[in-house]
Amino acid sequence: MGVKILAVLLTVVLIAVGCGGAGSGGVVVGGVEPTLSVAEPQSVPDGRAGVANCEDVPELRSQLVGKLGATQNPDPIVGGVLNTYGGEHPDTYVGRWIDRDSGGVLMMGFTDDPEPHRAAILARRPSPDDDVGRDPRPRITDDRPLGERDDVVIDVVQVRFSKLDMEAMFDEVNEIIPLEDGRDFGLEGLGYSVNHQRMYLDLVNPPEGAFAEIAKRFPDLSMLCVNVWRSPQPPAGQLDVIPDPSVDDPLVSCAGTPLVRYSQLMDPPSIDEVDHPASCQLLGRDAPAVRQAGLPSRHPRR
Repeated sequence: MGVKILAVLLTVVLIAVGCGGAGSGGVVVGGVEPTLSVAEPQSVPDGRAGVANCEDVPELRSQLVGKLGATQNPDPIVGGVLNTYGGEHPDTYVGRWIDRDSGGVLMMGFTDDPEPHRAAILARRPSPDDDVGRDPRPRITDDRPLGERDDVVIDVVQVRFSKLDMEAMFDEVNEIIPLEDGRDFGLEGLGYSVNHQRMYLDLVNPPEGAFAEIAKRFPDLSMLCVNVWRSPQPPAGQLDVIPDPSVDDPLVSCAGTPLVRYSQLMDPPSIDEVDHPASCQLLGRDAPAVRQAGLPSRHPRR
C-alpha cells in the first residue's frame, strides 16, 4: 500500500521538476516569483514523531492584491469560467480557492507550468455552457475576457499534487489506516486541502504512541499533516466557591443564575423546598404558577 503512494509522489515530483520547479529557478507567475517552492515539499516545523501540525503548514499564496472583501465571493459567471477550464485539464488541475489574506485573489493550481494556463484563462470569455454550479443559471451580464474585468484578480500557481493525485492518496490513506485502527489513533476525520497540498488527519485525544505509529505507516510525511484536539480536563481537587472575605454572607451568582447568598451554596435547600418546574417534574407535582427560583451550581475555584 505504502509503495503505491510513494510511486505517486515520485511521479509528481519528477513532473514538477521537469516543468520549471525549484531546481530550474522557479516559475514566474504573473510577473512575480511564486511564494513557495513548487517542486519540493514545503518546509514546516516537525510535529511529534515528525508529523507536521496543519496549522504550521503555509497556504499557497499569491503576491498579487485581490479586489474582494473579507466575505465577498466572485461573480458566479467568473467561477463558471474557471471551473470549466479546470475541468478541461483533469490530469494537472488541483482546484481553485480564494486567497483572502491577499485581498481575495482567485487562485487556481496546476502541476505543470502555470503561465500558459494563466494566459489562457485571462483571455477566456464566459460561455452559456460554463459550469456555474447554480440553478437557475444566472445571466451573463459581462462577456468580456476575464483579463479585462476590473472586479477580479486571478492568479495561477504550480502545485505538487493534482486533484486526481490527492483523491488517489485519500483512498490510499483509508487503506493505510483502516477504520478500526483509526479509533486507536483518535481519528475522527480525514481529507485533503488543495491550498495546503496535504492530506490531513483530524485526531481527538490521540493516545501515547499514535504519532509514532502514523509516521511509521507513511513513507513520505511531507504529504501529511494533523489537526489535534484535546478534551478539556476537569480541575483537580475539590470544587469550591471563593467568597468575598470583606462581606458577611455575600451575594453570589453561578453561570447566570439569580443572585443567592453564599451560605445557600454551602447549605443548599432540599429539592422538596424549591419551587422550580424542573424540581416539580422530578417530584411529580404541579409546577408553581407564579414564582420560579433559580438553582445555584458550583464551579471550579478560579
